[in-house]
Amino acid sequence: MSLVFFFFFIVGALMSIIPFQTSEIRIVLPSFVALISFSASLLWLRMTKKDSKVWYFGIPQSITLLILIFSDPLDLLRGGHNLDYFTIVLGILSITSIGFFLSLPDSQRIITRWFALISGVIGVYAVFVIYYLIQGVLSPGGSGALAEGLEIIYWIILMPLIGLCYGATALMARDSDVIQTND
Repeated sequence: MSLVFFFFFIVGALMSIIPFQTSEIRIVLPSFVALISFSASLLWLRMTKKDSKVWYFGIPQSITLLILIFSDPLDLLRGGHNLDYFTIVLGILSITSIGFFLSLPDSQRIITRWFALISGVIGVYAVFVIYYLIQGVLSPGGSGALAEGLEIIYWIILMPLIGLCYGATALMARDSDVIQTND
């Protein structure tokens, strides 16, 4: 599920290895990465449903990933050629991650509360990024450079930090066998 949080690095790595045209990467890769993360979130919800009383706190994360799957292709169908809508949905992911981390079983929630706190702090930053992006969408040319700078910080530093929290959560679940996969 953390794959989407490393989106910037995945695109960079693929563009350095395979000579994609920008439009090809922009159409296929974001939706593919979001689809993988969405599938993992549904699997995770299914697995935690038995062990957690508040498993449904993770549902907004899955809904946001579903929106992310369709946000870029729909923007392209409208004739859009920017990543603003995609980035807005990516910003919402940090906020919905709070619920995901709090949806885990009680035995893991002690540690994942720290991950929820990290996501919350990053979510506050994401709200400012979203604000400047929406301002740029509504009045083009207003705060473009500032919004792009904030986006880059979010993509390169903050999103991977949340992705590492997801990775640590998955390792904790695997090592502690708290989440049972048997039906």
